[in-house]
Parts: sequence; structure tokens; C-alpha cells
Amino acid sequence: MVITILTDSLLNWLTYDFALGGTVTGCDLIREYETPTAVRICGADYFASVGKLNAEQADRLSRPNVSRAREIMAVCREFNWQILTPDHPCYPLQLLRLPDFPIVLYASGNTELGKRLSMNAIVGTRRASDRALDYAYRLAAFFSENGVVTVSGCAVGVDSAAHEGALTAGGSTVGVLGNGFGYNYLPDQVFLRRRIRKYGLLLTETPPFQAPQSYSFQRRNRLIAGLAYSVTVVESGNKGGSLITAGYAKKQQKRLFVPAREALASPGCDGLLQKGASELRDIADAIYVFHGQTVLYPDVPLTQPLPPAPCLRPAALSLEEFARHNEVLPVEAAAVFGQLSERAKKAQPDPTLREKQTPRDLFHLVASGTEAPPPAAEEAAKRPLPSKKAPPAGSSEGKAPGKTAERATPKAAKPPAPKKAEPQKPQPALSGLPEDARRLYDALGEEPALLDEIADSLGFTGAALMTAVSLLELKSLIRTFPGNLASRA
Repeated sequence: MVITILTDSLLNWLTYDFALGGTVTGCDLIREYETPTAVRICGADYFASVGKLNAEQADRLSRPNVSRAREIMAVCREFNWQILTPDHPCYPLQLLRLPDFPIVLYASGNTELGKRLSMNAIVGTRRASDRALDYAYRLAAFFSENGVVTVSGCAVGVDSAAHEGALTAGGSTVGVLGNGFGYNYLPDQVFLRRRIRKYGLLLTETPPFQAPQSYSFQRRNRLIAGLAYSVTVVESGNKGGSLITAGYAKKQQKRLFVPAREALASPGCDGLLQKGASELRDIADAIYVFHGQTVLYPDVPLTQPLPPAPCLRPAALSLEEFARHNEVLPVEAAAVFGQLSERAKKAQPDPTLREKQTPRDLFHLVASGTEAPPPAAEEAAKRPLPSKKAPPAGSSEGKAPGKTAERATPKAAKPPAPKKAEPQKPQPALSGLPEDARRLYDALGEEPALLDEIADSLGFTGAALMTAVSLLELKSLIRTFPGNLASRA
């Protein structure tokens, strides 16, 4: 077998990562021989003969994918993304303790943070309670004020609260992603990622523009635990990614904390307590003993809730306030803001909402540019329905018995013109399009919707989604918006 030796060190690391990255075997060879060049000089045949590589691994090692490596290097230069390898001065040395440490890390932001050893991971459920959000926000702020960097996973819920708390306190934070840079996973978090990149550091071991895979988040969680000196699980159910992070922390012999039960209790944290986690009662001791830092404000109790952070309650903001808080223009924030507001309304329905709202308060309408419903229609919707009266003969209601009375009542009061005309719109021709493109078009409506959620419901892969979107855009059948949103054209 021909031995291929590459003179460029970064090319060597990248091609080695394609061949053996993510495996304990690949990491063991680097520990023993220090560089990919030294491994290749010994030869894939030799390692196969002594049983260190199987036939597939040996074949991949002997055929370095140089073209893909050069492409990734060019993309990273174009977007100013850094590539960190174990011989890079900013590679986080604590990760080398992992049995399957990252051969290559992609970084965006202040790579000097990789040298910091005083880090605490704050993780928890995406469906966090208000108390959990406030607790994570306060805890991260307190750590930041005392020189400890907060690490988390850039997800919604506890993760975003922790990142926001660290940034608001003027400290640094590290966000670890399960997807490649350039792939807009969780578009709701686009502005948070932008701020982390500006004031902290984003890390991922996934190549640029690559969607997360089924295993991506578990591997991300091992990095979160690996970077941190201690891990705090704020809130969790009996299952979830935060418990996976806690499991990695235990394997890596990291100190594991959960909130004191009188401050915040959850089933997952109760289970961790039974398995040896410590209750976080005295934050000063935790910082001094486990991080060696001087505590600035030792008498502030964590059980006292902070005022709600507006960044964690986007439904309580106007579009302009949301944009100003995230340091972007309102036009940039509109699509994401509308999606967040809609989700918040669905998650916490209020039966008196329509009585308390004004057109300016209907944030999703402001974001989408539509107007509030006519007052007469609102009043008609509040009135009790006519009881047990048959529709007049020959009326549209009589011809369509499947329609509900709720839909008919506002129509009788003052039917909005657009809704009356919508069923009459001709359908665009979809002939000649693949089935995936037709299914995606059928799933979209007139209002912008999140493509990632639609892809999940249809069972699309990232590649299938991109192909379907491109085909529909070429035929001008759909429109796309910032934040990975789309609607029918």
C-alpha cells in the first residue's frame, strides 16, 4: 500500500479527522505518535497487521481526502472561522483527557478562551420553568462576576438563560454546537449565537454547513462536560440531554451540582442527588474551592429570584425592543420575533388575551405586517352562538355542513375580504417536481413557518430539505425569510 505524506500540517490533521476522527482508536494513535504525519509514516498496513485498525479504517487512513480538506480550509478562511487542532496554542487542553477527544475543533470568536481552565457548565431542559430560567440566568451572572466562564449548548431554555446571564454580567461564555457553522439550526437563537461569537466563543467539531445528526448532541454534551471544571444541572425531567451531560461529567470525575431543593426542584435533579450530586447552597464555596477564584459578592443568596430578564421573555417585548436588545435592525429581527411570539402564545394560552390586547400588542401581526382583526369580528366571536337554528335554505352554510359554527359566526358579522377570497386562488402547477418538493409545498401556508420543524414532521434529511427548497424557489412557488423561515409565494 502506498503511504501518502502531506507536508501541510493542517491538511494532515483534517484528513486524519475524516479517516479516524471521533474514534478512541484514532485518539490513541495520536497519543502514542503525537502527529498524523508520524502515524502515516508507520503506515496503515502496519496498524492493520497488529490489530489496531480494521480494514475500513486502514483504507480511509491510506487515502487522505485532500480535496475536501482544502475546501474546508478555504471556507473557514472566507468566513473567518478558526480550525483548532491539538497542536494549536488555543486548543482546550482539558479536552485531551477525553478518550475520544476532538481531532479538529472549529471555532468562532475569542479563541483565547480555550486556554481558560476555570469554566462551569450550566445545562438543563429546553422546556424550562420561569424559576429555572431566572436561576440559570442569575447563576451564570454570578459566575461571570467572579471570573468563571459559563459553558452551555446554545439551545433554548436553560442554555440560552445561562449564556444571557453570563453576557449581561459582562463576562465570557462558550457555546458548544451540535451542527456545523453556517447551518442555521435553531434560528430562534441566531442573535444569541451572534453575541456569543462577538463577546465569547462558539465551538463545534462538526464541519461547516453540516446539519446535526442523531449522535451530534451526545457528542456535543461530552464536550460541554469536558470543557468545564464543574457542571450544574438547573432543571431536568427524567430523561434529556442535560442528564447525558451529567453522565459524562461523572465519567470525567467532574464535580456535579444541582440547585438546593428549596430553591428549585425537578425529577431529573432529584435523581442526580440520589446518585451523588451536590446541592448548590453556597455559591461562594463552590467558586473558591472548585475554581480557586476570589468571590466578590459572597452574601448574595441564589434562592432570591432576579427580576425577569427581558431577553428570556421575548413575548413581553415589542419588535423594536427585541431588535434593540439583540443589537440588530427591526427588519432583521421580524421573522424570528414573529415565530417566538407565536410559540409563546401557544405555550401559555390566556382566555382573556383578546380583551387585553391592542393592535400594537399583537406582536406576531406587527412582525408579519398584517393588521389586527376588525373590532366587529372580535365582538362577534365573543357572543354566544345561535342555539339550534337551522341555516337558511340555499345558504352557503347549508351547502357546507362540515363547517363549524365558530367559523360561521364571525363570517356573519363582518367577513374579512382576504379570507373569503383565499379558497378561490388557483393552485400553481406542481407537475414535474419531485415528491419531496410537492410535500414541502403542501406543508407550507401563507404565513412564514420554520423549515426545520416542517422537515422534522415530514421526515426529511437536511440534504432533502435543501433540495426541495431550492427547486421550489427556482419555480417561484415559495418565499424564504431570515431565520430559516418560508411561506408560499
